Amino acid sequence: MIFNVIDTDHHISRQKISKGRSHGSAFLINTNLHYKLSKNTYLILEGNSLTIETSGTQKQYNTVDLNTITQEITQRITCTQVDIKLGVKIVY
Repeated sequence: MIFNVIDTDHHISRQKISKGRSHGSAFLINTNLHYKLSKNTYLILEGNSLTIETSGTQKQYNTVDLNTITQEITQRITCTQVDIKLGVKIVY
């Protein structure tokens, strides 16, 4: 999956506005396993893995003069999230 992100943050206490733009990709894997233990009882194993990679820029402005860039930051972000669930399901 390919995506674009636009973000604006208003830092009220610091009189600053940050505007960011980035683009990147995401990869998701999902699996579900159900094992029947008895007529109404199941053992369940579920897993998810999500990896996101983005790159872009962030410009910071002073709220007094929005035409002046106080700082420009190049950013690259990589994030991986994994979760595994194990449970028992009983159907009544």
